[in-house]
Amino acid sequence: MVILLNLYLQNNYKSVIDILEQVDLTQFTDYERHDLEYWLADAFYQTGEYSKAQEIATSALEKNENDHLSLLLAMIYESQGNHKKAKKQYLKLVTQYPKSDFFSSARIKFRILGQP
Repeated sequence: MVILLNLYLQNNYKSVIDILEQVDLTQFTDYERHDLEYWLADAFYQTGEYSKAQEIATSALEKNENDHLSLLLAMIYESQGNHKKAKKQYLKLVTQYPKSDFFSSARIKFRILGQP
């Protein structure tokens, strides 16, 4: 897990994807699995594979809803050009996580996407 963290922090997203696609994530604790799923979704997002990122982020959110994944999913939707879904996801983050570190960013993005 430390090796993966180092690869992720070094923005070596291709290696993170290669490793995590070969690992059975159910062998990890819930806490570790949530981190690994986030890293995998973000790695796909960072490499422009938005559909895969969306699939993983959506699945992970169904199991463990949190502000990090909510923000990532909103960013994925926005990158795909789906501003309606992105706006909805930013609003969800703002309303469900008012104490989140991402609150201000999500609120700004929501307002920007709401402008004609």
